[in-house]
Amino acid sequence: MKNRIICAPTSPSMIDLNGHFTPEMIAYLEEKAMGGAGVVTYGEAIVHSATGKSHNKQLQLDAFGVRQGMTEAARAIHNAGAFANIQLSHGGMYGGLSSVGGDVDTCSVAYGPSEMSMPAGEVKEMPRELIYEIIESYGKAARLCKETGFDMVQVHAAHGWLFSQFLSPVWNRRTDEFGGSLENRARFFLLALDAVRDAVGPGFPIEARISGDDMTDKGLGLEECIEVARMIDDKVDLINVSCGNHEDPDMFCRTHPSAFYKRGVNVYLAAEIKKHVKTPVACVGSLNDPAQMEEIIKSGQADVVELGRASLADPYLPKKAYDGCADDITPCLRCYECFGATGQLEMVKCAVNPTMGEQLAAKLPKKTPGQKKKVLVAGGGPAGMQAAITAANRGHEVILAEKSDKLGGNLHPAGAAYFKEDIRKLIEVMEKRVSRAGVDVRLNTEVTPAYVKETEPDVLFVAIGPTLRQNYTRRNWAKR
Repeated sequence: MKNRIICAPTSPSMIDLNGHFTPEMIAYLEEKAMGGAGVVTYGEAIVHSATGKSHNKQLQLDAFGVRQGMTEAARAIHNAGAFANIQLSHGGMYGGLSSVGGDVDTCSVAYGPSEMSMPAGEVKEMPRELIYEIIESYGKAARLCKETGFDMVQVHAAHGWLFSQFLSPVWNRRTDEFGGSLENRARFFLLALDAVRDAVGPGFPIEARISGDDMTDKGLGLEECIEVARMIDDKVDLINVSCGNHEDPDMFCRTHPSAFYKRGVNVYLAAEIKKHVKTPVACVGSLNDPAQMEEIIKSGQADVVELGRASLADPYLPKKAYDGCADDITPCLRCYECFGATGQLEMVKCAVNPTMGEQLAAKLPKKTPGQKKKVLVAGGGPAGMQAAITAANRGHEVILAEKSDKLGGNLHPAGAAYFKEDIRKLIEVMEKRVSRAGVDVRLNTEVTPAYVKETEPDVLFVAIGPTLRQNYTRRNWAKR
Protein backbone atom coordinates (compact mmCIF):
# COMPACT_ATOMS: atom_id res chain seq x y z
CA MET A 1 0.00 0.00 0.00
CA LYS A 2 1.28 3.46 -0.87
CA ASN A 3 -0.33 4.81 2.31
CA ARG A 4 -2.37 3.63 5.29
CA ILE A 5 -5.72 4.85 3.90
CA ILE A 6 -8.40 2.47 2.66
CA CYS A 7 -11.70 3.65 1.21
CA ALA A 8 -14.04 1.56 3.35
CA PRO A 9 -16.63 -0.74 1.77
CA THR A 10 -19.61 1.21 0.48
CA SER A 11 -22.36 -0.19 -1.73
CA PRO A 12 -24.63 2.40 -3.32
CA SER A 13 -27.41 1.01 -5.49
CA MET A 14 -25.75 1.73 -8.83
CA ILE A 15 -26.05 -1.94 -9.79
CA ASP A 16 -28.24 -3.24 -12.62
CA LEU A 17 -31.11 -5.70 -12.19
CA ASN A 18 -28.86 -8.62 -13.18
CA GLY A 19 -26.60 -7.91 -10.21
CA HIS A 20 -23.81 -6.40 -12.34
CA PHE A 21 -21.68 -3.28 -12.02
CA THR A 22 -22.91 -0.27 -13.99
CA PRO A 23 -20.58 2.28 -15.63
CA GLU A 24 -21.72 4.79 -12.99
CA MET A 25 -20.65 2.44 -10.20
CA ILE A 26 -17.25 1.89 -11.79
CA ALA A 27 -16.71 5.66 -12.21
CA TYR A 28 -17.64 6.13 -8.54
CA LEU A 29 -14.93 3.65 -7.46
CA GLU A 30 -12.43 5.05 -9.95
CA GLU A 31 -12.68 8.56 -8.52
CA LYS A 32 -11.86 7.29 -5.04
CA ALA A 33 -8.70 5.76 -6.46
CA MET A 34 -7.89 9.01 -8.28
CA GLY A 35 -8.23 10.72 -4.90
CA GLY A 36 -5.11 9.01 -3.58
CA ALA A 37 -6.29 6.19 -1.29
CA GLY A 38 -4.07 3.12 -1.10
CA VAL A 39 -6.99 0.71 -1.45
CA VAL A 40 -10.55 1.16 -2.71
CA THR A 41 -13.18 -1.30 -1.46
CA TYR A 42 -16.54 -2.15 -2.97
CA GLY A 43 -18.99 -3.23 -0.27
CA GLU A 44 -21.49 -6.05 0.19
CA ALA A 45 -20.96 -8.22 -2.87
CA ILE A 46 -23.30 -11.17 -2.36
CA VAL A 47 -21.75 -14.63 -2.56
CA HIS A 48 -25.01 -16.68 -2.55
CA SER A 49 -27.78 -14.56 -4.00
CA ALA A 50 -30.48 -17.26 -3.66
CA THR A 51 -30.39 -16.75 0.12
CA GLY A 52 -28.19 -13.76 0.94
CA LYS A 53 -29.36 -10.74 -1.09
CA SER A 54 -30.32 -8.22 1.61
CA HIS A 55 -30.71 -5.04 -0.47
CA ASN A 56 -32.87 -4.34 -3.49
CA LYS A 57 -29.91 -4.00 -5.85
CA GLN A 58 -26.58 -5.64 -5.01
CA LEU A 59 -23.59 -6.97 -6.85
CA GLN A 60 -24.21 -10.73 -7.13
CA LEU A 61 -21.00 -12.70 -7.49
CA ASP A 62 -22.85 -15.79 -8.69
CA ALA A 63 -24.77 -13.94 -11.43
CA PHE A 64 -24.21 -14.90 -15.07
CA GLY A 65 -22.15 -12.27 -16.87
CA VAL A 66 -20.85 -10.53 -13.75
CA ARG A 67 -17.18 -10.94 -14.74
CA GLN A 68 -17.04 -8.14 -17.31
CA GLY A 69 -18.08 -5.35 -14.94
CA MET A 70 -15.84 -6.68 -12.18
CA THR A 71 -12.85 -6.73 -14.53
CA GLU A 72 -13.61 -3.20 -15.70
CA ALA A 73 -13.93 -2.00 -12.10
CA ALA A 74 -10.63 -3.54 -11.01
CA ARG A 75 -8.85 -2.09 -14.05
CA ALA A 76 -10.30 1.37 -13.45
CA ILE A 77 -9.13 1.33 -9.83
CA HIS A 78 -5.67 0.13 -10.85
CA ASN A 79 -5.29 2.70 -13.63
CA ALA A 80 -6.16 5.43 -11.13
CA GLY A 81 -3.39 4.30 -8.78
CA ALA A 82 -4.97 2.13 -6.05
CA PHE A 83 -5.42 -1.52 -5.15
CA ALA A 84 -8.89 -3.00 -5.67
CA ASN A 85 -10.66 -4.67 -2.75
CA ILE A 86 -14.12 -6.23 -2.60
CA GLN A 87 -16.27 -7.23 0.36
CA LEU A 88 -17.80 -10.73 0.37
CA SER A 89 -21.14 -10.65 2.13
CA HIS A 90 -24.36 -12.52 2.89
CA GLY A 91 -27.40 -11.01 4.56
CA GLY A 92 -28.30 -14.10 6.57
CA MET A 93 -31.90 -13.81 7.72
CA TYR A 94 -32.18 -10.40 6.06
CA GLY A 95 -31.84 -12.12 2.70
CA GLY A 96 -35.49 -13.04 3.13
CA LEU A 97 -36.73 -10.21 5.35
CA SER A 98 -37.35 -6.56 4.68
CA SER A 99 -34.14 -4.80 5.72
CA VAL A 100 -32.87 -1.24 6.00
CA GLY A 101 -31.42 -1.62 2.51
CA GLY A 102 -34.15 -3.64 0.86
CA ASP A 103 -37.88 -4.17 0.80
CA VAL A 104 -38.50 -5.77 -2.60
CA ASP A 105 -37.18 -8.81 -4.44
CA THR A 106 -36.15 -10.55 -1.23
CA CYS A 107 -35.21 -14.22 -1.20
CA SER A 108 -38.04 -16.75 -0.91
CA VAL A 109 -37.04 -17.93 2.58
CA ALA A 110 -35.29 -16.08 5.41
CA TYR A 111 -32.57 -18.38 6.75
CA GLY A 112 -30.89 -17.55 10.05
CA PRO A 113 -28.95 -19.47 12.67
CA SER A 114 -32.15 -20.59 14.39
CA GLU A 115 -35.88 -20.50 13.85
CA MET A 116 -37.36 -17.27 15.21
CA SER A 117 -40.00 -14.62 14.65
CA MET A 118 -38.76 -11.19 13.62
CA PRO A 119 -40.86 -8.04 13.15
CA ALA A 120 -40.40 -8.36 9.38
CA GLY A 121 -41.37 -12.05 9.24
CA GLU A 122 -40.51 -15.63 10.11
CA VAL A 123 -36.96 -16.99 10.05
CA LYS A 124 -36.11 -20.61 9.35
CA GLU A 125 -33.10 -22.39 10.82
CA MET A 126 -30.43 -22.71 8.15
CA PRO A 127 -29.92 -26.41 7.31
CA ARG A 128 -26.42 -27.84 7.68
CA GLU A 129 -26.38 -28.67 3.96
CA LEU A 130 -27.04 -25.04 3.12
CA ILE A 131 -24.33 -23.88 5.53
CA TYR A 132 -21.74 -25.95 3.68
CA GLU A 133 -23.10 -24.78 0.33
CA ILE A 134 -22.64 -21.15 1.40
CA ILE A 135 -19.13 -21.90 2.68
CA GLU A 136 -18.32 -23.25 -0.77
CA SER A 137 -19.84 -20.11 -2.33
CA TYR A 138 -17.40 -17.95 -0.37
CA GLY A 139 -14.52 -19.83 -1.94
CA LYS A 140 -15.99 -19.56 -5.43
CA ALA A 141 -16.65 -15.84 -4.99
CA ALA A 142 -13.12 -15.18 -3.74
CA ARG A 143 -11.62 -17.07 -6.69
CA LEU A 144 -13.79 -15.02 -9.06
CA CYS A 145 -12.58 -11.78 -7.48
CA LYS A 146 -8.96 -12.79 -7.87
CA GLU A 147 -9.49 -13.92 -11.47
CA THR A 148 -11.14 -10.62 -12.44
CA GLY A 149 -8.25 -8.56 -11.12
CA PHE A 150 -9.09 -7.65 -7.54
CA ASP A 151 -6.05 -7.50 -5.28
CA MET A 152 -7.70 -8.56 -2.02
CA VAL A 153 -11.06 -9.55 -0.53
CA GLN A 154 -12.81 -8.65 2.69
CA VAL A 155 -15.05 -11.16 4.48
CA HIS A 156 -17.88 -9.36 6.28
CA ALA A 157 -18.70 -10.72 9.75
CA ALA A 158 -20.15 -7.63 11.43
CA HIS A 159 -23.19 -5.32 11.40
CA GLY A 160 -25.81 -8.02 11.97
CA TRP A 161 -25.27 -9.93 8.72
CA LEU A 162 -24.81 -13.71 8.35
CA PHE A 163 -21.72 -14.47 10.45
CA SER A 164 -22.68 -11.81 12.99
CA GLN A 165 -26.02 -13.60 13.39
CA PHE A 166 -24.33 -16.96 13.94
CA LEU A 167 -21.93 -15.42 16.46
CA SER A 168 -24.85 -14.03 18.47
CA PRO A 169 -25.63 -15.95 21.68
CA VAL A 170 -29.24 -14.76 21.43
CA TRP A 171 -30.04 -15.43 17.79
CA ASN A 172 -27.99 -18.63 17.59
CA ARG A 173 -29.73 -21.34 19.63
CA ARG A 174 -28.48 -24.30 17.61
CA THR A 175 -27.44 -27.56 19.24
CA ASP A 176 -25.19 -28.83 16.44
CA GLU A 177 -21.54 -27.97 15.72
CA PHE A 178 -22.58 -24.44 14.70
CA GLY A 179 -24.19 -23.51 18.02
CA GLY A 180 -23.50 -23.43 21.74
CA SER A 181 -20.01 -22.24 22.67
CA LEU A 182 -18.39 -19.21 21.06
CA GLU A 183 -16.03 -21.57 19.24
CA ASN A 184 -18.99 -23.40 17.73
CA ARG A 185 -20.86 -20.19 16.88
CA ALA A 186 -17.72 -18.94 15.10
CA ARG A 187 -17.25 -22.18 13.15
CA PHE A 188 -19.27 -21.02 10.11
CA PHE A 189 -17.15 -17.87 9.83
CA LEU A 190 -13.87 -19.73 10.29
CA LEU A 191 -14.74 -22.38 7.70
CA ALA A 192 -15.67 -19.65 5.23
CA LEU A 193 -12.29 -17.98 5.80
CA ASP A 194 -10.61 -21.33 5.18
CA ALA A 195 -12.57 -21.75 1.94
CA VAL A 196 -11.51 -18.27 0.82
CA ARG A 197 -7.87 -18.99 1.62
CA ASP A 198 -7.98 -22.30 -0.25
CA ALA A 199 -9.46 -20.51 -3.26
CA VAL A 200 -7.05 -17.57 -3.48
CA GLY A 201 -3.84 -19.15 -2.23
CA PRO A 202 -1.29 -18.10 0.41
CA GLY A 203 -0.07 -14.87 -1.19
CA PHE A 204 -3.42 -13.13 -1.61
CA PRO A 205 -4.51 -10.68 1.14
CA ILE A 206 -7.70 -11.41 3.07
CA GLU A 207 -9.30 -8.76 5.25
CA ALA A 208 -11.97 -9.62 7.82
CA ARG A 209 -14.48 -7.10 9.11
CA ILE A 210 -15.58 -7.92 12.65
CA SER A 211 -17.25 -6.07 15.48
CA GLY A 212 -15.30 -4.73 18.42
CA ASP A 213 -18.61 -4.61 20.28
CA ASP A 214 -22.09 -5.32 18.91
CA MET A 215 -23.42 -2.88 21.53
CA THR A 216 -26.67 -4.79 21.81
CA ASP A 217 -27.95 -7.57 24.01
CA LYS A 218 -28.37 -9.70 20.87
CA GLY A 219 -24.66 -9.73 20.07
CA LEU A 220 -21.15 -9.90 21.44
CA GLY A 221 -19.36 -7.62 23.88
CA LEU A 222 -15.78 -6.44 23.59
CA GLU A 223 -14.24 -9.41 25.40
CA GLU A 224 -15.97 -11.94 23.13
CA CYS A 225 -15.01 -9.90 20.05
CA ILE A 226 -11.39 -10.07 21.19
CA GLU A 227 -11.74 -13.87 21.30
CA VAL A 228 -13.11 -13.88 17.73
CA ALA A 229 -10.14 -11.75 16.63
CA ARG A 230 -7.79 -14.28 18.19
CA MET A 231 -9.54 -17.11 16.34
CA ILE A 232 -8.90 -15.47 12.96
CA ASP A 233 -5.43 -14.12 13.78
CA ASP A 234 -3.62 -16.73 11.68
CA LYS A 235 -6.22 -16.82 8.90
CA VAL A 236 -6.31 -13.22 7.63
CA ASP A 237 -3.95 -10.39 6.74
CA LEU A 238 -5.96 -7.43 8.06
CA ILE A 239 -8.63 -7.20 10.76
CA ASN A 240 -11.12 -4.37 10.24
CA VAL A 241 -12.86 -3.48 13.50
CA SER A 242 -16.31 -1.90 13.35
CA CYS A 243 -19.28 -2.13 15.72
CA GLY A 244 -23.03 -2.11 16.15
CA ASN A 245 -25.77 -3.48 13.94
CA HIS A 246 -26.89 -2.02 10.60
CA GLU A 247 -30.40 -3.42 11.01
CA ASP A 248 -30.99 -2.15 14.55
CA PRO A 249 -32.43 1.41 14.44
CA ASP A 250 -30.87 2.17 17.82
CA MET A 251 -27.44 1.09 16.59
CA PHE A 252 -27.47 2.40 13.02
CA CYS A 253 -26.18 5.82 14.13
CA ARG A 254 -23.31 4.16 16.00
CA THR A 255 -22.30 1.80 13.22
CA HIS A 256 -22.40 4.88 10.98
CA PRO A 257 -21.72 7.57 13.61
CA SER A 258 -23.91 10.65 13.56
CA ALA A 259 -22.83 14.21 14.29
CA PHE A 260 -23.65 13.67 17.96
CA TYR A 261 -20.56 11.45 18.32
CA LYS A 262 -16.96 12.63 18.34
CA ARG A 263 -14.80 11.87 15.33
CA GLY A 264 -13.16 8.48 15.70
CA VAL A 265 -15.70 7.32 18.28
CA ASN A 266 -15.14 3.65 17.44
CA VAL A 267 -11.34 3.69 17.15
CA TYR A 268 -10.88 2.53 20.76
CA LEU A 269 -12.31 -0.86 19.80
CA ALA A 270 -9.65 -1.41 17.16
CA ALA A 271 -6.99 -0.19 19.59
CA GLU A 272 -8.07 -2.75 22.19
CA ILE A 273 -8.24 -5.65 19.75
CA LYS A 274 -4.81 -4.70 18.36
CA LYS A 275 -3.32 -5.47 21.79
CA HIS A 276 -4.35 -9.12 21.46
CA VAL A 277 -3.43 -10.04 17.86
CA LYS A 278 -0.38 -10.00 15.64
CA THR A 279 -2.33 -9.24 12.46
CA PRO A 280 -2.50 -5.58 11.35
CA VAL A 281 -5.70 -3.85 12.43
CA ALA A 282 -7.81 -1.25 10.61
CA CYS A 283 -10.17 1.17 12.32
CA VAL A 284 -13.31 3.06 11.30
CA GLY A 285 -15.50 5.68 12.96
CA SER A 286 -16.38 8.76 10.86
CA LEU A 287 -12.75 9.80 10.46
CA ASN A 288 -12.30 13.01 8.49
CA ASP A 289 -9.24 14.86 9.78
CA PRO A 290 -5.81 13.76 8.43
CA ALA A 291 -4.10 14.98 11.62
CA GLN A 292 -6.30 12.70 13.71
CA MET A 293 -5.66 9.79 11.34
CA GLU A 294 -1.92 10.39 11.54
CA GLU A 295 -2.09 10.37 15.33
CA ILE A 296 -4.04 7.09 15.31
CA ILE A 297 -1.30 5.44 13.27
CA LYS A 298 1.57 7.11 15.11
CA SER A 299 0.24 6.18 18.54
CA GLY A 300 -0.29 2.56 17.54
CA GLN A 301 -4.05 2.50 17.97
CA ALA A 302 -4.40 1.00 14.49
CA ASP A 303 -2.28 0.18 11.45
CA VAL A 304 -4.75 1.40 8.83
CA VAL A 305 -7.57 3.96 8.76
CA GLU A 306 -10.67 3.28 6.67
CA LEU A 307 -12.83 6.11 5.37
CA GLY A 308 -16.49 5.71 4.41
CA ARG A 309 -18.59 8.86 4.11
CA ALA A 310 -15.50 11.07 4.24
CA SER A 311 -14.50 9.67 0.84
CA LEU A 312 -17.88 10.68 -0.54
CA ALA A 313 -17.73 14.24 0.75
CA ASP A 314 -14.22 14.54 -0.68
CA PRO A 315 -12.77 11.59 -2.63
CA TYR A 316 -9.51 13.55 -2.90
CA LEU A 317 -8.96 13.71 0.87
CA PRO A 318 -5.84 11.46 0.77
CA LYS A 319 -4.24 13.42 -2.07
CA LYS A 320 -4.99 16.77 -0.41
CA ALA A 321 -3.48 15.54 2.85
CA TYR A 322 -0.37 14.31 1.01
CA ASP A 323 -0.01 17.60 -0.87
CA GLY A 324 -0.30 19.68 2.31
CA CYS A 325 -3.74 20.99 1.39
CA ALA A 326 -5.73 19.61 4.32
CA ASP A 327 -7.47 22.97 4.69
CA ASP A 328 -9.17 22.31 1.32
CA ILE A 329 -10.78 19.03 2.37
CA THR A 330 -14.57 19.16 2.17
CA PRO A 331 -15.84 17.89 5.54
CA CYS A 332 -18.51 15.21 5.72
CA LEU A 333 -21.44 16.62 7.68
CA ARG A 334 -22.67 13.14 8.73
CA CYS A 335 -26.14 14.15 7.52
CA TYR A 336 -27.00 10.73 5.95
CA GLU A 337 -27.88 12.29 2.59
CA CYS A 338 -25.83 9.48 1.01
CA PHE A 339 -27.83 6.74 2.72
CA GLY A 340 -31.13 8.40 1.86
CA ALA A 341 -30.25 8.69 -1.82
CA THR A 342 -29.30 5.02 -2.04
CA GLY A 343 -32.84 3.98 -1.13
CA GLN A 344 -34.79 6.86 -2.65
CA LEU A 345 -32.91 7.37 -5.92
CA GLU A 346 -31.01 4.07 -6.29
CA MET A 347 -27.77 6.01 -6.55
CA VAL A 348 -25.54 7.97 -4.22
CA LYS A 349 -25.28 11.69 -3.62
CA CYS A 350 -23.78 14.01 -1.04
CA ALA A 351 -24.96 17.26 0.52
CA VAL A 352 -21.52 18.85 0.17
CA ASN A 353 -20.20 17.17 -3.02
CA PRO A 354 -22.32 18.06 -6.06
CA THR A 355 -20.67 15.55 -8.38
CA MET A 356 -21.04 12.55 -6.07
CA GLY A 357 -22.95 9.88 -8.01
CA GLU A 358 -22.37 11.79 -11.24
CA GLN A 359 -18.73 10.85 -11.78
CA LEU A 360 -19.41 9.38 -15.21
CA ALA A 361 -20.85 12.66 -16.52
CA ALA A 362 -18.14 14.65 -14.74
CA LYS A 363 -15.47 12.76 -16.72
CA LEU A 364 -16.70 14.31 -19.97
CA PRO A 365 -14.55 17.25 -21.07
CA LYS A 366 -16.03 20.70 -20.47
CA LYS A 367 -16.08 23.10 -23.37
CA THR A 368 -13.73 26.02 -22.87
CA PRO A 369 -15.75 29.23 -22.60
CA GLY A 370 -15.62 31.02 -25.93
CA GLN A 371 -15.83 34.42 -24.26
CA LYS A 372 -14.72 35.72 -20.90
CA LYS A 373 -17.76 37.18 -19.16
CA LYS A 374 -18.43 39.39 -16.21
CA VAL A 375 -20.53 37.43 -13.72
CA LEU A 376 -22.35 38.94 -10.76
CA VAL A 377 -23.40 36.44 -8.10
CA ALA A 378 -26.04 37.73 -5.70
CA GLY A 379 -25.80 35.95 -2.36
CA GLY A 380 -22.81 34.59 -0.46
CA GLY A 381 -24.31 31.40 0.92
CA PRO A 382 -23.06 27.96 -0.12
CA ALA A 383 -24.82 28.08 -3.50
CA GLY A 384 -23.49 31.54 -4.29
CA MET A 385 -19.97 30.68 -3.19
CA GLN A 386 -19.93 27.49 -5.27
CA ALA A 387 -21.31 29.34 -8.31
CA ALA A 388 -18.62 31.99 -7.94
CA ILE A 389 -15.86 29.37 -7.55
CA THR A 390 -17.04 27.42 -10.60
CA ALA A 391 -17.37 30.49 -12.84
CA ALA A 392 -14.01 31.91 -11.76
CA ASN A 393 -12.23 28.61 -12.28
CA ARG A 394 -13.62 28.54 -15.82
CA GLY A 395 -11.92 31.86 -16.51
CA HIS A 396 -14.67 34.40 -15.98
CA GLU A 397 -14.48 37.67 -14.04
CA VAL A 398 -16.65 37.11 -10.98
CA ILE A 399 -18.12 39.48 -8.40
CA LEU A 400 -19.72 37.87 -5.34
CA ALA A 401 -22.00 40.31 -3.52
CA GLU A 402 -23.33 39.49 -0.06
CA LYS A 403 -25.80 41.66 1.84
CA SER A 404 -24.39 40.77 5.29
CA ASP A 405 -20.87 41.21 6.63
CA LYS A 406 -19.76 37.60 6.08
CA LEU A 407 -20.02 34.70 3.65
CA GLY A 408 -21.80 31.48 4.56
CA GLY A 409 -25.47 32.46 4.58
CA ASN A 410 -27.69 30.02 6.45
CA LEU A 411 -24.75 27.76 7.18
CA HIS A 412 -23.99 30.04 10.13
CA PRO A 413 -27.19 29.34 12.10
CA ALA A 414 -27.12 25.73 10.88
CA GLY A 415 -23.65 25.33 12.37
CA ALA A 416 -24.30 27.13 15.63
CA ALA A 417 -24.72 23.99 17.76
CA TYR A 418 -21.49 22.60 19.21
CA PHE A 419 -21.92 19.23 17.47
CA LYS A 420 -22.33 20.91 14.06
CA GLU A 421 -18.74 22.10 13.87
CA ASP A 422 -18.30 20.48 10.46
CA ILE A 423 -20.77 22.96 8.99
CA ARG A 424 -18.58 25.76 10.31
CA LYS A 425 -15.55 24.03 8.79
CA LEU A 426 -17.39 23.88 5.47
CA ILE A 427 -17.79 27.68 5.54
CA GLU A 428 -14.05 28.08 6.09
CA VAL A 429 -13.19 25.67 3.28
CA MET A 430 -15.48 27.42 0.82
CA GLU A 431 -14.25 30.89 1.83
CA LYS A 432 -10.68 29.82 1.06
CA ARG A 433 -11.74 28.40 -2.31
CA VAL A 434 -13.48 31.66 -3.15
CA SER A 435 -10.27 33.53 -2.34
CA ARG A 436 -8.03 31.13 -4.29
CA ALA A 437 -10.29 31.40 -7.32
CA GLY A 438 -9.71 35.15 -7.42
CA VAL A 439 -13.35 36.11 -6.85
CA ASP A 440 -14.06 39.79 -6.11
CA VAL A 441 -15.99 39.52 -2.82
CA ARG A 442 -18.11 42.50 -1.81
CA LEU A 443 -19.65 42.22 1.64
CA ASN A 444 -22.34 44.51 3.05
CA THR A 445 -23.56 44.88 -0.52
CA GLU A 446 -27.19 44.34 -1.48
CA VAL A 447 -27.84 43.47 -5.10
CA THR A 448 -30.65 45.81 -6.17
CA PRO A 449 -31.80 46.61 -9.72
CA ALA A 450 -29.78 49.80 -9.43
CA TYR A 451 -26.67 47.89 -8.38
CA VAL A 452 -27.05 45.52 -11.32
CA LYS A 453 -27.26 48.48 -13.72
CA GLU A 454 -24.24 50.06 -12.11
CA THR A 455 -22.17 46.84 -12.25
CA GLU A 456 -23.24 45.94 -15.81
CA PRO A 457 -22.61 42.17 -15.63
CA ASP A 458 -23.03 39.88 -18.61
CA VAL A 459 -24.59 37.31 -16.30
CA LEU A 460 -26.54 37.66 -13.05
CA PHE A 461 -26.62 34.55 -10.87
CA VAL A 462 -29.28 34.83 -8.15
CA ALA A 463 -28.47 32.79 -5.02
CA ILE A 464 -30.49 34.59 -2.37
CA GLY A 465 -32.32 31.62 -0.90
CA PRO A 466 -35.43 29.78 -2.07
CA THR A 467 -38.09 31.73 -0.17
CA LEU A 468 -36.72 35.14 -1.12
CA ARG A 469 -36.15 34.06 -4.72
CA GLN A 470 -39.76 32.88 -5.05
CA ASN A 471 -41.06 36.19 -3.69
CA TYR A 472 -38.71 38.16 -5.96
CA THR A 473 -39.92 36.17 -8.99
CA ARG A 474 -43.57 36.71 -8.08
CA ARG A 475 -43.05 40.46 -7.75
CA ASN A 476 -41.37 40.64 -11.14
CA TRP A 477 -44.12 38.64 -12.81
CA ALA A 478 -46.70 40.92 -11.20
CA LYS A 479 -44.90 43.96 -12.67
CA ARG A 480 -44.94 42.37 -16.11
